[in-house]
Amino acid sequence: VLESQVATLKLKVSENGNENKSLLTRVKAAESSAAAAAEAEREAHTRVEEVERQLRAQTEESSRAAGMVEIVLSLRHAEYSDRNLIQNTKVLVLREKMETLRGKRQTEEIVRRRLHNRVQV
Repeated sequence: VLESQVATLKLKVSENGNENKSLLTRVKAAESSAAAAAEAEREAHTRVEEVERQLRAQTEESSRAAGMVEIVLSLRHAEYSDRNLIQNTKVLVLREKMETLRGKRQTEEIVRRRLHNRVQV
């Protein structure tokens, strides 16, 4: 009877050992999976940081480009305003010259009439 009980106990110990080995294998697999998941999470975090950095750089570049466009547009507006001012000034100068010439013609006409009147008298 004792031998039978010893044999039963040995069988149970053997089964427990096999079960322990199976559990240990599962624990190691879980640890390996957890380590792989942690590594994947670190890589994902690194990628997210890189994308955020690229977006910040693109945003800064876009802001600089927008600023440059604004400057160019302001310069063009100033150039057109200057051209318009120059044209207006030229027109005013020409008008003034025309008025001066008209005045000279009128003066010449008056002088001619007076001379003509004197000559006739």
